[in-house]
Amino acid sequence: MASNNEANNKKRKVPDISFQDYLGIILRGKWIIISTLIIISSTAFIYTRFVDPVYKATASILINPRLAQPTIFVDVLRRSEGEKNFTQNEMEILKSKMLALDVAQRLLGQRYLDSAKLLPILIIQPAKESENTQQFASLSGIANRLEQVVDFAALPETDVIQITAKSRNPRESAFIANIIAKIYYDRNIQTSRAKSRAFREFLEAQLIDKRRALSDAEDSLQDYMDKHGIVSLDEESKKLIDQLARLESQRDEIDISVQSLTKALASYQEEIPEQQKNTAKAIGDANDPYIRLLQEQLAKLEVQRDVTVAQNPSIVDKDNYNKKISEVDEQIKHLRTQLQKRTNEFLGTLLPGAQTGTETAGYLKQIIQKNIETKMELQTLQAKKNALNDVIATYEKQFGQLPGKNIRFARFQRTKISNEKLYTTIQEKYNEALMTEQSQFGYVEIIDHATIPDKPSSPKVFLISLLGIVLGFVLGIVILFVKERVDLRIQTPEDLKREGLSIRGAIIQVKDGLLSPKENPLLVMSQPFSPAAEAFKHLRTNLQYVSDGRDIRSILITSSKPGEGKTTILANLAIAFSQLGKKILATDADLRKPTLHKYFDCEPHQGLTDFLLGRLSIDEIIQQTKVENVHFVSSGVKSQKTTELISSAQMGKFLDEMKKRYDLILLDSPPVLAGTEPTILSTMADQVLIVVAAGDTRYTELLHAIEELGEPQGKLPGVVLNKFNLYRAYGIPYGRSGYGYYPYASKS
Repeated sequence: MASNNEANNKKRKVPDISFQDYLGIILRGKWIIISTLIIISSTAFIYTRFVDPVYKATASILINPRLAQPTIFVDVLRRSEGEKNFTQNEMEILKSKMLALDVAQRLLGQRYLDSAKLLPILIIQPAKESENTQQFASLSGIANRLEQVVDFAALPETDVIQITAKSRNPRESAFIANIIAKIYYDRNIQTSRAKSRAFREFLEAQLIDKRRALSDAEDSLQDYMDKHGIVSLDEESKKLIDQLARLESQRDEIDISVQSLTKALASYQEEIPEQQKNTAKAIGDANDPYIRLLQEQLAKLEVQRDVTVAQNPSIVDKDNYNKKISEVDEQIKHLRTQLQKRTNEFLGTLLPGAQTGTETAGYLKQIIQKNIETKMELQTLQAKKNALNDVIATYEKQFGQLPGKNIRFARFQRTKISNEKLYTTIQEKYNEALMTEQSQFGYVEIIDHATIPDKPSSPKVFLISLLGIVLGFVLGIVILFVKERVDLRIQTPEDLKREGLSIRGAIIQVKDGLLSPKENPLLVMSQPFSPAAEAFKHLRTNLQYVSDGRDIRSILITSSKPGEGKTTILANLAIAFSQLGKKILATDADLRKPTLHKYFDCEPHQGLTDFLLGRLSIDEIIQQTKVENVHFVSSGVKSQKTTELISSAQMGKFLDEMKKRYDLILLDSPPVLAGTEPTILSTMADQVLIVVAAGDTRYTELLHAIEELGEPQGKLPGVVLNKFNLYRAYGIPYGRSGYGYYPYASKS
C-alpha cells in the first residue's frame, strides 16, 4: 500500500494556485470581509464621535549659544565645542521638574483663561476620581500632567525649539504653550543677569581695592617728594619707569583674570554630581606637554611684540619696522591656529562623547568640558605671566642702576603709575560689566507665540475612518485566508485539481437543502430539464469517455465518510444511464447501513446477503423498480460477517453473472473510513468513484480514503464533488429555478 501511495504522489502533477483561485476564495468569503470591514470601520467612526477632541498649539523660541557664553576678563580660547550640546541642554531645562512647578504655580495663580473668569483652566482641576474635596490639583500633580501634555522638539540644523501643548480646550493649549515660553524666557534673563551681576560685583571689589592701593601709592610718592625735594626724573628714567609700570599693570591684570577664572572653575566643579567628581578631576588633571609649549611660545611672542612697540613709538610708521611687526603677528597667528587645533584634538581624546555621542553626554559633558577649558586658559595666562616676569626682571636690572637717591623716588613713581594704569583698566571693565548687566536680555528669544488652533489635532476623523476601512478590509482578508488555511475543507473543483485528482463532475447543491429534496430525490426523473439533472448527465458522459478503451461494466460508488451523498448520486446516475437505453443494475452493497432501497421504493430484506449465504438465487433477489431499464438488488438480511461475505467467491460469481445480464452495474458501499468493504469491492469493480461533499470533506479524509483504496485497476479513483454551492464557492448567485450547473470534469 505504501508503494502505491508513493506512486500516486509521483503521478500527480499539482498546479500552482492561480489568481482565479485567490479570487474565488475572496468571493466565497466576501461576507466575512464585509462583516469585518463594517465592524472595524464602524468602531473607528464611533471612536471619532465619542472621543474628546484634542487641540495643539505651538510656540517657538530661538537659542543663541554665543550670547550665553560667560563674560571673562581675558579672551584666550573660544568655547566652540560647548555649543554642540547647548540646545540639547536647554531642552533638558525646559523638561525639568523645576520649570514645570513654576508653570503650575503660574496656572494656579491665574486659574482662568479669560479676564471675565468664564473659562477655567482644565489642567489644574482636581481629578474626578479623587475623593478629597480640594478645589484644585496639587502643584506636583499639575506638573506631572504638564509632562504628559507638553512636547519639546529641536528643529534640525537650527537653534530653534518648539513648545507644543495639547488640551481639550483650544484656548488652553495656546495659553499653556505661551506660559511655558514666557517663564523660560524670564528665567533665562534672571540667570543671565545673575551671571553678569556676579562678574560686575567681582570687578567692583577689585576696583575698590585698586583705588585704595592707588591712593596709598600717590600719598607715599607725595610724602617722599616733600621730604627730599625731588620733583621729577630725567627722561631716560621716566621711560624706564613707564615701561616697568605698564608691564606690572599687565601682570596684575592677568592676576585678576586668574582670580576670575578660578572662581568660574570652582562654580563648574560645584555643578558636577558627587559621583562624577573623581572622573571629572582625573579628566581635568590631564595634561598635554605640546599645548604647554605652544602656550609658552605664544606668550613670549605676544609680550615681545608689545614691549617692542612700547619701546619704539617713534618708528611705528616706518616700513621696515612694520614689516618686522607683521612677521611677528604672522608667527603669533600661526601659533594660535596650532594651539586651537591641538586643544580641540586634546579635548576630543578626553571627551570622546563630543564626537561619538556615546559617552559622557549632555549637561555633565558640557560642565566637564568647561572645567578643562578653564584650566587650559589658566595655563595660558600663567605662561603669559611668566613671560612678563622675565621681561620685568630685565628691566629691574636697569632700574637697579639708577642713582641711589633717585631709585627710591623711582620706586614710588613706578608703583603709582602701575596702580594708576591697572585702576583705569579695571574701571573700564567695570563700566562695561555694569552696562552689560543693565542691558542683559539673556540668550533666548520668543520668535513665534502660540495661536489658538481652529481645528482639533485629534481625532483625525478622515484619517481614522480611512484607516478603519483599510484595516477592516485587510483584517477581513487575513481572517478569510487563515480560515481557509485552518479549515482545510474541499470547496471547489480547483481544490481537487490542485491535489492532482481525477474530477469526474461537480454536482450542484440545491439552494436551500441537500442535493435532493426529501419529497423526490430522483431529480433526473422528476425534473429532467433542471440544471441538477444536467449535472448528472454530464457525469454520465464523462464516465463514458474516460475509460481509455476499457469496457466499464461495473462502477463502485463510495465516500470517505457518511453523509456525503454517494447513495443519492448512485440512484440518479442509474436513471441517467437508463435513459440511454442501457440496462442498469443498482446494487446496495452497503451491508452495514443500507438506504438505496428507499430511493427506488423496494423491499430491503431479500437481497445480496441472501445470495451470498446461499439462501436465495440471483433471480430471486433482483427487483424491478419503477424506472424503466433499472433493476435493483437490496442489501438483504443483516449479517455480522459483512467483510467475509463481500470478499467471498460468491461475490465474484454475483458480479460475473450480472455483467452477462446488464450493461452496467452500480455498486453502493459503506464509506471507506467506516469499513474494509469498499477496499475489497474496488478490486472487483471496473471503475471507482469517490463522492466528496463540498464544504464538508477535509483533504486528509479524502487522501486517507484514496490511500485505503489504492489504485484499483492500476488507476486512481475518480472523484465526484457533491453539494457544490456556486454561491458559497465563488459568490455566484443561483438562477430563478434555485439550482445551478457547473459541468466540471478533468481528464485522467
